[in-house]
Amino acid sequence: MPDGRINNGGARAGAGRRSLKEEALLNDAIKKACPAQQREAIFTALTAKATKGDTTAARLILSYTYGTPPSGDDLAVEERVNAIAHEFFNRLAPIYGEKKAREILGLLATPGTPTRKATSRRLP
Repeated sequence: MPDGRINNGGARAGAGRRSLKEEALLNDAIKKACPAQQREAIFTALTAKATKGDTTAARLILSYTYGTPPSGDDLAVEERVNAIAHEFFNRLAPIYGEKKAREILGLLATPGTPTRKATSRRLP
């Protein structure tokens, strides 16, 4: 969507994500060229290769099934967020008690265990 900046959508012609219409047309073409039975045979063969130890096949299956594993940067951010939540809990617990501090943070974990889950509740 142009907004007056230079090179919106990429610096070269055709850069950027394709439109949903183009994706749908490509999906239709793939489904015509490779019917459901052939796709199933391909996935069965890929699974067999992965089961026999082919790490490339296993990586492909797992990345499409579960997504790629978090990178070091993602883990560092998660650790920092957990540390902040843990520190916040440690500051709230003496004031409000552990139960109320957990309620404020939206925690259901055991004492001293940081968590990713947080809610946007107001402090009393």
